[in-house]
Amino acid sequence: MNLEIKTEKLTHSVVDICETVCSQHEICIQMLKGKEYQTLYKVMKKEQKIKKIADIIEHQIVEMTPMMNLTSTGLRRLNVSSHITFELLYIKDNARTVASFANHCDDEQARGYAKEMEERLVDSLRKAALAYQNKSLAELNRIGNDIVDVSDLLCRFHDEIEPSEQKQSLMESMDLTLQCVRKICAQIHYLYTGEKSFDITCTAKS
Repeated sequence: MNLEIKTEKLTHSVVDICETVCSQHEICIQMLKGKEYQTLYKVMKKEQKIKKIADIIEHQIVEMTPMMNLTSTGLRRLNVSSHITFELLYIKDNARTVASFANHCDDEQARGYAKEMEERLVDSLRKAALAYQNKSLAELNRIGNDIVDVSDLLCRFHDEIEPSEQKQSLMESMDLTLQCVRKICAQIHYLYTGEKSFDITCTAKS
């Protein structure tokens, strides 16, 4: 199998793990909406699939590394793909916190904030996957407003929702997910520009 085909397969795997993480968090969104058929068990089942795809990506990278020139853009793609996968595994773990919040929180306002934040984060991850797959900086730059919106929602959640252990756990989880998305965006920008210093929020439109 030649390098071009292997690269296509790696790209497909990274997009696949991103979409699977998105679908995992969409279960959380349904739970926050009060859909009783969506359970923490389904979130955990998605974890297993995500881990399997991550293992596939690791194997692909190990297999492709000897084929790359040390200064090649191909090697940069391997490094970026590895970093993106690492961040997605963190976001995967955060789904449990959101699901637990959905199972135990009775405050409709709090659930509404959590649902809206989750929806924005899932949308931003899908845009990131498209940017990675299609070499589209324009698609990547669309994420800036999503990140700013989630940050604003998180501030309002902090200010308006009564303190609780569940609230604190969710805030920490959402903040970590935000940081992961920002790092993913920075990696994609680096992949296609070679520039290591990038903050996705600088693309947000006021």
